[in-house]
Amino acid sequence: MKKTTGISLMLLIFLSLCLITFSLLSLSGASADQNLSQKAADRTTEYYAAVTTANEILDKIDSQLAAALKESADSKSPEQAYMEACEKLSVSGTELTWTENSSDTL
Repeated sequence: MKKTTGISLMLLIFLSLCLITFSLLSLSGASADQNLSQKAADRTTEYYAAVTTANEILDKIDSQLAAALKESADSKSPEQAYMEACEKLSVSGTELTWTENSSDTL
């Protein structure tokens, strides 16, 4: 009788170790992909929230300028009314400031 059980056992152990190694590599890759996808989703959500806020501010500015133009359409020239409305916005527009967040820089 030949003793081939030693070779079969070694082959079985080797294949089991290979399968375990590949499964751990797949798990770590999937975990990294999930973290990257979550970061991308968070950044996209923050971007569109900022765009929405900017559009709301622009809408306020546009409505204030249109109202100033309508108010002074009879008494002043449109250019002068526009410039006065812009000056009022620069004085009252405290929400029109720029702050840079150091954590967002690359």
